[in-house]
Amino acid sequence: MKISELNLFKAKKVAILGYGKEGRSVKNFLKKLGFENISVLDKNDISEREDGIFYKTGEKYLENIGDFD
Repeated sequence: MKISELNLFKAKKVAILGYGKEGRSVKNFLKKLGFENISVLDKNDISEREDGIFYKTGEKYLENIGDFD
């Protein structure tokens, strides 16, 4: 997929599963492209949180996975 094609997804509700190295990189990349509706889902607690990003952690982190596009 070309970066220009990612613009089609900017208005979508995007979930990033896991907040390891790859999850952080994906979040930063999507923010750089102008995505505004980004959620990070991880079983582990996330201490470093950023304004404008929704975080769901804990045992029920996948509870509403169907709410995302």
